[in-house]
Amino acid sequence: IIENFLKIAEIPPTMKMVEIQTEMIEKYIASLDARILAPKTINNSLILLRSLFNRAIEHGYLYKNPAKIVKLRKVTKGKFPRFLEKTEIRKLLKFCTPRIQKMVIFILHTFLRIQELSHLTWNDIDFKRKLIYVREKPDFKIKDSQERNIPIHPKILKMLIEMKKTVKSKYVFTSSAGKIISDDNERKRYLTPAAKKVGVYFKGFGLHTFRHTGLSYLAMAGVDIETIRDLAGHESLVTTQKYMHLSPKHRNRAIASIKIF
Repeated sequence: IIENFLKIAEIPPTMKMVEIQTEMIEKYIASLDARILAPKTINNSLILLRSLFNRAIEHGYLYKNPAKIVKLRKVTKGKFPRFLEKTEIRKLLKFCTPRIQKMVIFILHTFLRIQELSHLTWNDIDFKRKLIYVREKPDFKIKDSQERNIPIHPKILKMLIEMKKTVKSKYVFTSSAGKIISDDNERKRYLTPAAKKVGVYFKGFGLHTFRHTGLSYLAMAGVDIETIRDLAGHESLVTTQKYMHLSPKHRNRAIASIKIF
């Protein structure tokens, strides 16, 4: 977060902390808004910056906190995150490139976060034990520090075996230019146009949508919340709880299945 802040706010290495202005922080937060990040995610970044500047004040490096007056984003409580129906997924995939298709199918079956996907290497794939290891690397820290392993679905195993024959990068998935995946780039150049063509686009749509969709289908299949928490890499069950909602069709079928009289 700090590295991104310095880069986006265009703060040179020679600038002293006392020279950082509120406008620079607002520019950084505005850039997060433009990426359509969740309000909670944006607030976490702002809270971290506030904490950093408060610590500087305690040690006498600053006399006021430039992030203090930057407003937190409003977090809407109780709204279920959007996920895709199976028919929507099939329609969408028809308008995606083969590379994006593989990426989407992989996330749907492994529930990886975008940063976990972008830093996944072939060394993290255990073909013998049929496991995917999500683990930290020198240039990558896992959210909530929850390292885990995920069983490889037969469909994904077959896909990975074929990919291994042609992919030259140490990373399992890369951008079209062979570089580290950027969620912004994949969303703007590939996913958003495809989603708009088939009418499934909504605010916040991106690669993370498929993680949420996969976890939602686990819940609809009756998988217990503790197992979902483990596969998702959540630190708390409270986070997992939001994935326990059901699609309207699934709820209707559940009610229709009641036969008492």
